[in-house]
Amino acid sequence: MIDDNGGEASLTITGIRETSDRNQFSDKDFAQVFIIDYTYKNISSTSSMYIGSFNFKIIDEKGEIGGTYPVGVTYPQDIIAGTTCRAQIALGVNNYSSKVKLQFWGSAWDEQPVAIFELDV
Repeated sequence: MIDDNGGEASLTITGIRETSDRNQFSDKDFAQVFIIDYTYKNISSTSSMYIGSFNFKIIDEKGEIGGTYPVGVTYPQDIIAGTTCRAQIALGVNNYSSKVKLQFWGSAWDEQPVAIFELDV
């Protein structure tokens, strides 16, 4: 459960897989790129909710932060109370890793992540 503007919401990481897809126009040269599946639900927030790539940071096994990568994913949408959205993000890391940490940040103003997921890849 996460608190969203005084209402409740939930976020679940439903899968992670490495992809060999690369974007020929990107200047990012990550060692690995992952597609991460997630589901979020606006349970009772009175404002609409959107959880996108800006809410996530990926950390590889050496503790180095990665970043977003432009490959095809299912994009998130704005949702109102009582609605669920399934989406994906593509994130890359600079060091080959069999485990990554995925930090979830509620907003750019948070001093700490709201949640940290440890994922085996």
